[in-house]
Amino acid sequence: MYIDELPNNTKLKILVQVGTKNLEFEVDTIDQSVSTKEPHYVCATAIQIEGKPVSFNSEMVKIRGIQAIYQNQIVQWSTNVSIKLFNVNGQYMYFIPCKASVKPLNRRSAFRVPMMQYGHMMLQRKGSNYNVEATITDMSIFGIGLVVAGSTDVEANDMLIVKFEDEVINKSFSIRCVAVRTEMLENGKKKVGCRMAIESQAISTYLSEKQRLLLEHDRKYYHRHVKEK
Repeated sequence: MYIDELPNNTKLKILVQVGTKNLEFEVDTIDQSVSTKEPHYVCATAIQIEGKPVSFNSEMVKIRGIQAIYQNQIVQWSTNVSIKLFNVNGQYMYFIPCKASVKPLNRRSAFRVPMMQYGHMMLQRKGSNYNVEATITDMSIFGIGLVVAGSTDVEANDMLIVKFEDEVINKSFSIRCVAVRTEMLENGKKKVGCRMAIESQAISTYLSEKQRLLLEHDRKYYHRHVKEK
């Protein structure tokens, strides 16, 4: 699909890289026509920091892609993407042209929130019931990503309980999930992809708050470190 097939009021994730740091920003598509030779584009609300619009026109910034949820699937444009800030009657907007056509990503329709949260994973299997330290790398309302020691005996279809405490938001969780896949990493540790056993409103609320804090942090980082052209 092309980017101009997205309906108005679709939430977009702008993925950028500043130096070695990856940042994310959230905007909404809007109904705005632009006189242009670009065959495919969308317009979106501009991000404001301290009352000033954020421009991505900087040598320090690399656009990694644009993500959206369309028809219950995640789509991402990672090539031939640019973001231009413009003003229409005093209102700042983003003009986002993209010539590429993409297919939906092969995963369920929920953005993953980066975590890097330390906790524990309890394995529940006949004849085996033990705790290991785990790093929660990312989470969505449907799944959770973990990294554990490479020697950890965990396989697809194992029932797990993941426990962690987020001291920033002051919340503790005990999440029942099912291991879907495992992968050995170059550093000798094991990556475990899990599916939530049940959908939880508490998890959904937590992830919304976590995402809000992350977006706020990324905006402040961008404002401090990026010098626009």
